[in-house]
Amino acid sequence: MAVPINAVPSHNVEKVMYSATVHTTEKTLKSLDEAYDFLCSHDANRDAADLDIKRIRRKIDYWILPIFYLNYLLQFLDKSLLGYAIIMGLEKDLGLKGNELNNIASSLWWAYLVASAFVGPVLNKVPIARFLAFCLTCWGIVISCTAAVQGFGGMMGIRVLMGVFDAAIPPALMLLTSQYYRKDEAALRFELWFTAAGSGLVFGGFISFGFQFVHTAGLEGWRIMFLVLGVVSVLLGLVTWWLLPDTPMNARFLTDAEKTAVIQYVAVNQTGVSSHKFERSHIIAALTDPQIWLLTIGNIVVSTGAGILGIYGVTLIRSFGFTSKEAALLTAPAGAIAVILSILAAFTLRYRWMPRWAVAMTGYGLSLLGSCLVAFLPKSNRAGNLIGMWMVACSIPTIALKYHWITANVAGHTKRSIATASVSAATAIGNIIGPYAVQKNDAPSYQPARLTLVAVKAGAIVLIGALAIYYWCANRSRDRVFGPPPTQEDDSLSEASVRSDVWANLTDKERKTFRYVL
Repeated sequence: MAVPINAVPSHNVEKVMYSATVHTTEKTLKSLDEAYDFLCSHDANRDAADLDIKRIRRKIDYWILPIFYLNYLLQFLDKSLLGYAIIMGLEKDLGLKGNELNNIASSLWWAYLVASAFVGPVLNKVPIARFLAFCLTCWGIVISCTAAVQGFGGMMGIRVLMGVFDAAIPPALMLLTSQYYRKDEAALRFELWFTAAGSGLVFGGFISFGFQFVHTAGLEGWRIMFLVLGVVSVLLGLVTWWLLPDTPMNARFLTDAEKTAVIQYVAVNQTGVSSHKFERSHIIAALTDPQIWLLTIGNIVVSTGAGILGIYGVTLIRSFGFTSKEAALLTAPAGAIAVILSILAAFTLRYRWMPRWAVAMTGYGLSLLGSCLVAFLPKSNRAGNLIGMWMVACSIPTIALKYHWITANVAGHTKRSIATASVSAATAIGNIIGPYAVQKNDAPSYQPARLTLVAVKAGAIVLIGALAIYYWCANRSRDRVFGPPPTQEDDSLSEASVRSDVWANLTDKERKTFRYVL
């Protein structure tokens, strides 16, 4: 006897069985997910019965998570190279004056912001993995070309092109991750591949330190650094094109029976897998959704701090009285802290030791404490200031939580694409603002930048609290209006009713059984 996907518990699932008959009520469907089409065309695939979903999940983990990790690592690391290049002499070598360095730093994000307006619709239409690979390959080519720039204009052009290709990478990774896992499992995977951000800080420090010893007659060390890492990004883009599937339905490493099992298993998310139909009504739904606004505003605030540290973090550490080589190496512990806390957050969420909002507020609380140390300790206290800088990195794991919230709490393919693009655009806005908090006439202490870090971390805590309250109130309201939703173990939620709802391209507001994860 086949077991409906909704009857499979979210934890300790051993078997998934597939029922050959797929039901639908056409009146309730605006447009059907491609996963539904796959189930219909593989109706006779009865050997999906009795498959071990844990084994399939491990197979997926081993295949796609390393690719996600490496993509985000190169994307994060390449963007950080400018900060390392500054202490390696880029500003002097290019003859930059006044605010030209800040303009170069922010130009990537201006381009990113403009490109984000098109990313949502594009990702809704194109094969996501192929588009990700294309953008990463072009990104690597542009990074390599940085080695040839000779002045302000050339560097501005490079950074603008970087922003265009960068804008699609985080949203694509978010959408791809959400296709393979249930909501209670996805947070763990988001945090695992997001450890790449912390890893980027660790590797970046050592890479910069190493390239400061590399000198040739024609190329400075920072130019060779850009060239080498650009080539690595190109190679990764080509590997991603070859190995990463666009959806579970065309994953070459899964059999048809395993694809069927995965689709059945994630059906309870009520967010679908893939659909290329553009729903105009989802635009209004996205623009009027309070959660998207809170996540977007929150990302602007947090990214303002990231804009300071991403470009001038090494400069701030050097202002404590360290040499350029020492400052590069001293960024590594912050990355290690971020990696450790990301893994800790991953398992905290997987085993439900704390809700997502509490994990986020804890990270921002520790980061706020570090920002206060940096802002208010005497400048002569090098150890205290350095510890504060390392503690600021405690907020890095919270970014993955926001990525997960977008994919878990926003249903409807067009709406979700717009939401991911909006959050990415917010990242751009914050990173545009951030570098201008660091001005040459504030050297060597850069106190306004330090105070800005305090303000943004405090603001993030307030906004996460507001988001948690909104989710709690929305769930209570939906329970009151529609009644409590059936649980995944509830047999009253029939297989037919699940499929007629799950595979429709409906938004979270349109689904009576949809509840937001906290």
